[in-house]
Amino acid sequence: MGIIEKVYTMRVIFLRHGETTSNAEGRMQGQYDTELNTRGEDQARIVGKALRSDEKIDAVYSSDLKRAYRTAQIVADGKWEITPVPKLRERFMGKFQNVLRVEATKIAAAEGKKITDYGESGQELTARMMEGYLEVLADAESKGYKTILIVSHGSALTHLFKEIAKDPKYKVSEDMHDSIYGNSKMGNCSVTIINDNEFEKHAAKMIDSMVLNVDDV
Repeated sequence: MGIIEKVYTMRVIFLRHGETTSNAEGRMQGQYDTELNTRGEDQARIVGKALRSDEKIDAVYSSDLKRAYRTAQIVADGKWEITPVPKLRERFMGKFQNVLRVEATKIAAAEGKKITDYGESGQELTARMMEGYLEVLADAESKGYKTILIVSHGSALTHLFKEIAKDPKYKVSEDMHDSIYGNSKMGNCSVTIINDNEFEKHAAKMIDSMVLNVDDV
C-alpha cells in the first residue's frame, strides 16, 4: 500500500493541529472532538503568519475535528479555501477516547492488552489516511494547485508518513526519520513538507519556543 503509483509534482505541507487542554493533560483524544486552548490558538497564529509569508499555498485540506479545523481557519486567516476531509481524522481510540494515557495504560494492562488493541487498528488508520491523502492529491491536481496545506493529527500523520516512506521514490531526512521511527515527538503545530520527493521537517522547535512570545503574532 505504500507505493504511490501516480507521481504528483505539487508541494504538500502537513501541519499537526495546535495544542488542546487534553494534550496538555496527557489525554488520548482520538476522535473525541476537543477544541484548541489559548496556547494552541497562539501556536496556530504563529505558524499561520510564517506560512502566509513564506508559502504560496493554493488551498487547505483539514480533518473535520474541531482542533484541526480551527487550526486551519487561524492559519488561513481567510486567505485560502478550507476543505474538510473526515478521512484525515485522528485514530479512533474506542473506550479510551479523552482518557488520561497513564490511566488507559493501567486499564489495558489489567485486561492483558495494550492501548493499541482498542479502537481503530494501526492498519485501519494507515489505510484510511492513505486513502484520504490520495483523494486530496487527486482533487488538488484536478484544480491545478501547486502547493497545498493538510492539517491533521499526530498519530494519523505519523502512520501516513511511515506508509509513504515505504515508497522508494521518497527520501526521508535524518530529522524526519527520527520523528517517524524514533523517539522524537511531533509537536503541536509542527510542519512537515513533501517537495520533489523528499521529506523535510522544520519549524516545530521554533514554534514551541516562539509560542511563549506572542507579541509578534
